[in-house]
Amino acid sequence: MKRNICGNNIFFIGLFFCFFFTGIPLSADTPRTVRIGIYENPPKIYTDQKGKPGGFLPELLKRIAAEQGWQLEWVHGDWAELLDMLEKGSIDMMPDVAFSPERMSRYLFNLEDIFINWGVVYSRNRYHPQSFFDLNGKRVAGMKGDIHIEGKTGIIALAHSFGINITLIETGSYREAFELINSGDADAAVVNRIFGSTYENEYDINRSSIVFNPVSIRCAFPFTWPEAPQVIKELDESLALYKADKGSIYYKLLDTYLIRYIAHKAVIPLWLIVLLSGALVFALVLGILLFRLRREIHRRINTEKKLRLARDEAEKANRAKTIFLAGMTHELRTPMNSILGYSELLQRSPELRPEQKKQLEAINSSGQHLLNLINEVLDMSRIESGKISLDQKNFNLSGVITSCIEQMRPGAERNNQNLTLLAGPGLPENIFSDELKIRQILLNLLSNAVKYADSGVIEVICSPIPGSENMIRLEVLDYGPGIPETDGQHLFVPFERGIHNNSGTSGAGLGLSLSRRYARALGGDLIYQENPQGGSIFSFSFSFQPGTNSADSSVPLTGEISGIAHGETPLKILLVDDRESNRDIFSEMLVSAGFSVFTAGSSSECLSMIKETLPACILLDILMPGTSGIETTRILNTLPERRQFKIIGLSASALPEDRDSIMNAGADDFLLKPCSRRDLLETISRTCGVKYAYENDAIEPAEINIPNIALPDTGKLQELIEAARMGNRKMILEALESEVPHELSSAVRLLAGEYRFKEIIRVIEELN
Repeated sequence: MKRNICGNNIFFIGLFFCFFFTGIPLSADTPRTVRIGIYENPPKIYTDQKGKPGGFLPELLKRIAAEQGWQLEWVHGDWAELLDMLEKGSIDMMPDVAFSPERMSRYLFNLEDIFINWGVVYSRNRYHPQSFFDLNGKRVAGMKGDIHIEGKTGIIALAHSFGINITLIETGSYREAFELINSGDADAAVVNRIFGSTYENEYDINRSSIVFNPVSIRCAFPFTWPEAPQVIKELDESLALYKADKGSIYYKLLDTYLIRYIAHKAVIPLWLIVLLSGALVFALVLGILLFRLRREIHRRINTEKKLRLARDEAEKANRAKTIFLAGMTHELRTPMNSILGYSELLQRSPELRPEQKKQLEAINSSGQHLLNLINEVLDMSRIESGKISLDQKNFNLSGVITSCIEQMRPGAERNNQNLTLLAGPGLPENIFSDELKIRQILLNLLSNAVKYADSGVIEVICSPIPGSENMIRLEVLDYGPGIPETDGQHLFVPFERGIHNNSGTSGAGLGLSLSRRYARALGGDLIYQENPQGGSIFSFSFSFQPGTNSADSSVPLTGEISGIAHGETPLKILLVDDRESNRDIFSEMLVSAGFSVFTAGSSSECLSMIKETLPACILLDILMPGTSGIETTRILNTLPERRQFKIIGLSASALPEDRDSIMNAGADDFLLKPCSRRDLLETISRTCGVKYAYENDAIEPAEINIPNIALPDTGKLQELIEAARMGNRKMILEALESEVPHELSSAVRLLAGEYRFKEIIRVIEELN
């Protein structure tokens, strides 16, 4: 018994000493391991003589890691190799990475700047460039993957924007770039200012006055690392605390590595220490230079702080503007759907008096004008914030031009104007470019010509530009009164518009400004000149790549869509929108074309109706209370019936993010509200493969083929006939909701949608 007690005491005493003296807790959280890439770029980051990480950034990260409980692992490599590893997730963090919008698509970044850096151009001592233009025809060395070489603000992009031709020599490091200058194998080199200030005296080179591309130095992380958000949060918190305290380790390391180290390397080379015998003179020179360098660096640090504050304020203002525009765009476009939708539906009624039709046309025209203003303001905001991008695809050029002309022809005919197209020889059939922007520019030019020109001819001339490879010019000529010289000076200025026209029309003054910016984004331009024969000539040029025969080479059919083509099976469509007015408008548009329509006001209603209705297409609003259309799309994609229906997302927001979100969730197509009946039907045709009949080839009543069917009772048929005699389409549709065979219901719906009431009576009487 004593032995057992003794043994237990010895065990607990040993356990006590183990945890008391070693400090090992009984239970501890496992430290977070962070794999950090390290390359040679002293004094910011390098490997010392013992093979350990050294420099400003490693020392700073070591201190933060100790405070946050990180376990650091260092992975060695060159710059480009480590960036590739970071993108693949082979390492967790890469310090000393310049932030840029292009790199945001490849990596995650922390928000707090570590410091600001910029690019500097060095050259051979016998060659002294004073500006970018002096680099024309020269060999320029630079580190591969460096932000001062690549990207929108790098030396390559700057040279291209100035029309300068340089030969780029890619290197693996900044030091290699300096060595190429020293050996005469390069005329100039681009490095960051810290490296240049540190090592310029070791080479027979010259620092030029060319500085450019100030960038924020931060830490980058891979998208695939699940712990990245927490590490970024901890890193930014530590940096913010350090930078707020002037006596912190941040400023001590900054002073040690980016001030004293640079001064030491630049002013006290080893050979100078050996040769100089006057220690007092040397100390005096060193003191003066060090004082000036310290003052310059502190001045630049203060400048960087002011620039950072100004940048932060600008970013906050830009974010606020984006949020405001996103909300206002949606709120303005939502009621526009009712205004334009109901006015378009009412215009289709054959019982309208001329004055009523004219009033509805005025309502619809004013609504379209207001919608165009909303779109133009939003487009201008996108351009100013740098968010404009090209959506290039393969398409038929002549089809697009013809479609634009046909779209503007009704308005031209009301003004006694004749639209004509003249195509030059050698015009490609299919091209690869941004179809929507080309269409938008041409429609804007044609709209102006129709509004401001007198009656007469408006010509559209399309031809390749001689002597230019893959360039096309589109010219819109009118023979009207022309544009006064005082107005011509402000044509392309945003929110400026002429006041000397006699048309009485007005606008925001954004159309031509946006068109010119789009044209330049397409690699061309938009210019104006007087027509020698009277009038105006607007010339729009753009670049393209040759297309393939896979583009749709058919010219869009003209005329109003009367309904589903003869022989086509009427599809079932489930319309999901939380607004009753939107459901009414879209239902009217779809029923008039011969579709069978079911409606739901929420996501839950939609999901409960799938098996019951088995629709061929679901029109789904993105923004709804409760479960959004985006989340509903994800749920619909998991259903076994998914192969049987298509999903078309609807939204009143014109922001590209909303379209991308619904498409990424699994939708088949997207439609922007408000939309016309034609836009709605053509989107369904494009997505579901439905074919339509048009007014110019409308089906005659005799062509409606109704096979032998079991007719409903005489009372139901008489109810349909009475509703048709009254011209009451609503009563007809209500009568079709029950006890009517599908074949008869589809035919009557088609005729009712076109207000062909006499033909409804004729069809029923023939069956009876």
